[in-house]
Amino acid sequence: MAPLPVNSTARLWVKKSGISGEHETMFRFIAGTSQADAVNGVHVIMEEMASFIWEDDTFISARWAADGSNLSFPVAWDPIVGENPGTPDEAQYPGFVSWVGRGADGREVRWTLQGVPFTADDNYRIFSTDSVTVAAVCDALAFELTIANIGSFHPIVYPYINVGYNAYFQRKARRS
Repeated sequence: MAPLPVNSTARLWVKKSGISGEHETMFRFIAGTSQADAVNGVHVIMEEMASFIWEDDTFISARWAADGSNLSFPVAWDPIVGENPGTPDEAQYPGFVSWVGRGADGREVRWTLQGVPFTADDNYRIFSTDSVTVAAVCDALAFELTIANIGSFHPIVYPYINVGYNAYFQRKARRS
């Protein structure tokens, strides 16, 4: 499959900041999606994702890049505070969860939250049938019809999350 330009769709990045550092999650949108619709739809998704991040972390801001543009600009965003109680130790900072989907064109899309706690089974997946919080985010992603993969197709969202450790942040934690 031929690669597509990174600016082939409109994009919205949501920044998470707090005890586990700063990270961004990017969303793509179907052609013709307005900035306001994108922000509103993603805000609903991030409200569901808030149960995965620490209480000391917040989805603090967002920035928008129009379809075809290489420039992104801040947009109005109501912060969303994490709902996961407790305080992580540095060994948990490399933890991540990601939701995956695939569009009708066969291209994959992935949304990742970095610096989150999780308990994984042997295959490093948590299925929506085993967790209401996983199911809620899967449903929010599936029902927000403006989100897309890089080919501008709405994805079928898989009914699970992948969990793991980011090697870069794992090595960083070992050095501290």
